Amino acid sequence: MSLPLVSIIVPVHNRAGELRQALASVRAQTSGNWELVIVDDRSTDGAFEVAQQAAAGDARIRLIRSTIAGAPAARNAGVSSSTGELVVFLDSDDLLHECAVEWRLQFMSANPTLDFVVHRCELFFDSPGDANVLWNADNKIDDLMRFVARDMPWQTTSPTWRRTALAKVGEWKTDILSGQDWEFHIRALAKGLSYARDSRVDHYWRLPGPTRDSIGKTGWMSAQYAYARFDCLTHVVELLRSHARWKSEFRDYLAGHWFEASWWLAHRFNHKDGRSKWRQARTLGLVDNARYWSGSRKLWGLKWGVTPDAVMAGVRRDWPVSMHSNVGPLYNVAPMSDVVPGANPAVSVVMSAYNVEKYVELAVQSVREQTWRDFEFIIVDDGSTDTTPAILKDLASRDGRIKLITRGNKGLTVSLNEALAMARGEFVARMDADDIAIRDRFRLQLAYLRQNPDCVLVGSKVTLIDPYGVQIVEGEHVANHADIDRDMMLGKNPVYHPSVMMRRDALRRVGDYAEKYNNAEDLDLFLKLAEVGRLHNLDEILLHYRRHPGSVNHTKFENQWKLVKQIVADAHARRGLAMPADWGYEPWTPQPHLAQVKLWGWRALQQGNRRVARRHAIDAVRHGVLDKEAWKLLACAIRGR
Repeated sequence: MSLPLVSIIVPVHNRAGELRQALASVRAQTSGNWELVIVDDRSTDGAFEVAQQAAAGDARIRLIRSTIAGAPAARNAGVSSSTGELVVFLDSDDLLHECAVEWRLQFMSANPTLDFVVHRCELFFDSPGDANVLWNADNKIDDLMRFVARDMPWQTTSPTWRRTALAKVGEWKTDILSGQDWEFHIRALAKGLSYARDSRVDHYWRLPGPTRDSIGKTGWMSAQYAYARFDCLTHVVELLRSHARWKSEFRDYLAGHWFEASWWLAHRFNHKDGRSKWRQARTLGLVDNARYWSGSRKLWGLKWGVTPDAVMAGVRRDWPVSMHSNVGPLYNVAPMSDVVPGANPAVSVVMSAYNVEKYVELAVQSVREQTWRDFEFIIVDDGSTDTTPAILKDLASRDGRIKLITRGNKGLTVSLNEALAMARGEFVARMDADDIAIRDRFRLQLAYLRQNPDCVLVGSKVTLIDPYGVQIVEGEHVANHADIDRDMMLGKNPVYHPSVMMRRDALRRVGDYAEKYNNAEDLDLFLKLAEVGRLHNLDEILLHYRRHPGSVNHTKFENQWKLVKQIVADAHARRGLAMPADWGYEPWTPQPHLAQVKLWGWRALQQGNRRVARRHAIDAVRHGVLDKEAWKLLACAIRGR
């Protein structure tokens, strides 16, 4: 029996380099039973010429030009021009496994009654295997529910469609400017098409990186996209209702998406339009009057100075989880261990949290949003008595990489060692619950450690920020090993603890953190690591290091003073050196509270942040009623200059 022909449809717009890779992955197929239809969408960067050359050299490849802009129109044109019984949509920057066509033919031939089959997708940056993360993980939740919840269980290239099934679904929507893939797959499921899953990974989705933006990443920032989201959401609501697939759970999910779209529109482009769009959610029956007015008050908060992050924090506090409008816990973060038994993440992130309700959500989010996604995140709640445990529990429910331990208070060092005992990664990244990691931190540090096998620890430059996130000053920076080690032997620590990534095997060699040196455990550990390998600080700023009255540096500095001399003496003894008789240590001392808040207030005012400047000024006046500078700061903060 002859096998059916597979038509691979590739829309392209200005991706000449990536298109070459995509075409190479098609040509490398073990099965030759395919045709490739490239649909050029008015490229100007040479992609059309790349496609022309490919078509001229291979009779299985055809090139056409779309007359309507956009990937949906290009896919429609490709389907019309193709002849295969089976159809696969491949984006021009993604890749196929060399056995993809062979495996898909086998599965569809063995299951002739299926409308489509879904294959697993792996993410990558430059080449398959360099991210070690799946598009998503399979679970027992209904796929239509997952799509509505924006927990996309598969990617555009994942299905292999029978042409007869595509006729049932209908064409890609060209009048919806955003979310077309989301809508298309919801439509297929709403219409009751039959499908199954293949457990093999047979295609690769390219992640956006610091030098490359995806269409979705850049489109999200445009006003056109912001307004178009409502068209897509309205269509999905009508689609689900018209096919009698409506479930009560859909209401909250879609209302959450609608509010997020209204919040984004109000925050970034037009506050009045954002509120007007939110009223439509009530008209469509997605929210009742109570929830509508709750959302309206939150949107008005944006106009009167409430920060966008605070508005969304209010959503998470006041509304059910189904309305938080967050992507699913494994979407773009599912570990390869789901399909490769025994596979470990590249990085284990360890954090201890104690009474940090003001800061912990931003800290955790900065880790979740790293461009390098192959990590596990071990968080120990060290007996917090505020709302920190509830915040962490909510965050852990939204990200499968987070492993949360909640128990009584035992101290920072015990907590870190407890997390290290669970760590499976080759590398360990430290993070504090009140700091903010820059999005590319893990990727850059991991690259350095892999390129420099003699290095056991890499930190970075940091920017010091105040309690409200205003940048104060760039932290002192020492880069090379010799200078770092020299400073540490003098009792100074030029490595910011929450900025570091370390080799796990090196940590095991030196015995992890010494619990007797709690609050100065980092200096002791770093001196020990310097004895088994090289330490280095990258020149890039990869962390915002928060100063606030509740931080360890502010509350435990006197205990740190007492420990440093013994830690340095231990290091001299391990190295066979005599402790210098004139060894002296000039400890860092936090400024008095009044002086500190005045400094922060002036700095906020210099950066044009009147709201934060006023907060610091009020604090300064409260602590120094007779202080002239405090009153001057308050007057300047009110005036805005």
